[in-house]
Amino acid sequence: MNLGGARPSTHFRITAPANFPCFFYVFDVMVLEGVDLRREPLSRLRELLEERVLPKFKGPVKYSSELEADLPDLIASLKQLGLEGVAGEARGQPV
Repeated sequence: MNLGGARPSTHFRITAPANFPCFFYVFDVMVLEGVDLRREPLSRLRELLEERVLPKFKGPVKYSSELEADLPDLIASLKQLGLEGVAGEARGQPV
């Protein structure tokens, strides 16, 4: 996300009726202050997200923490919770 020195809310706005909970989950950052970070390892992207991006947000933005589980266990948990799916990336590889 290129913040360009501006507050994130000037680039996009997330709104929902008060009686309808809506959240925007983030798990990494690909561009920061004009710098393409897609070749950086996921651990670095998450570090930058936590330290430099998330503190600027207010509202329905939530950080998606890392899940440490075997794929079969993860899929079983998703089904049990009635969730639609999961996004994943290989640790240590560029995005």
